[in-house]
Amino acid sequence: MRVAVEEDAVIVGIIRITPHVRFLLTTPILRYNHASRRQVPQISTVFDRCGTITCSAVARNASVGDTMKSMKFAMWMVTLFGVASSPIYANSQEQNIHAIRQQYNIINSNLRHYSQVERDLMGYSTEGGELKAYLKDSSPRKVSVQFFGCRHQIQEEYYFWDNRLVFVYQVRLSDTGLPSRKILSRTENRFYFKQGHLVRWLGSNKKQRQITNSEGRQQERTLLHDSREWLAVAKKPSSETT
Repeated sequence: MRVAVEEDAVIVGIIRITPHVRFLLTTPILRYNHASRRQVPQISTVFDRCGTITCSAVARNASVGDTMKSMKFAMWMVTLFGVASSPIYANSQEQNIHAIRQQYNIINSNLRHYSQVERDLMGYSTEGGELKAYLKDSSPRKVSVQFFGCRHQIQEEYYFWDNRLVFVYQVRLSDTGLPSRKILSRTENRFYFKQGHLVRWLGSNKKQRQITNSEGRQQERTLLHDSREWLAVAKKPSSETT
């Protein structure tokens, strides 16, 4: 990467992370003047065709100390991003998703062997709802909830492994309402969790959705909260849920 440098600019370091090697190679370059003004260095990141990430800090009239502080922050950010985008991390992530899908299949193939709890859900939607929970030795394996509205239905399935939420399958249906409830549209979402965090979100047509933006973080919080609430409902006596 080439950077045009003016005489009063400071450049401290170039960071490179290749997709095949998980370490930092820093090349310190010090060019500075003795200007007294202070300015926060600008951080720029460039991807080349080989997958190399090049990060540089350029600041006019900045002290070397200020620039080094910004470069340390840039190194941390690029290291984090580089590891997350490397093939090693990607392979590990795919292994996690594969393991979750295996757990999903194991749970569904053994539903008849689990104890089952059913609850009516009143007050959550205009036309009520129902909950079914499947437990193995008092540990949750699957919780299904379904809600009915005037012209819509919501179906959600929560899957647990080692008492942790690992997967949520969500279906939202738009219909014509009673009495026929003819389906007009269908929207599906799939949420994969690892150690209490959302690691993948597949939307309609199994298209991958962003999980690090505000919407993704809100989905994570909502689903974790709802999973705890439905487990609490399943543990209550049936008379307390109707």
